[in-house]
Amino acid sequence: MQLSDSGDDTAWACDSSGAIYTTDNSNDTIYEITGPFRRGAVFVTDTPCDANGAPNTCPGPGFPANYIGRLNPMTGAITKNLTGPAPVAQGKYFRP
Repeated sequence: MQLSDSGDDTAWACDSSGAIYTTDNSNDTIYEITGPFRRGAVFVTDTPCDANGAPNTCPGPGFPANYIGRLNPMTGAITKNLTGPAPVAQGKYFRP
């Protein structure tokens, strides 16, 4: 499987309730993102500014800031999924 974009840390929702905790290194912050979640859903940090060919000044045209997306494990497609604050996400952890 090939990912549709550059990706970083991943968290799997092992329960319909719970939270994803993600770090925002740019702001020295940890965010809690609550569900409900679909059990087995895969969340990944999409990192377009870390991709090959990304401009030196990023975000930029065609290269948005990092965001949390949902990964389709069958196709490798990452889609922006979560609403609310858009942390410049790095590490992730799911806690039921």
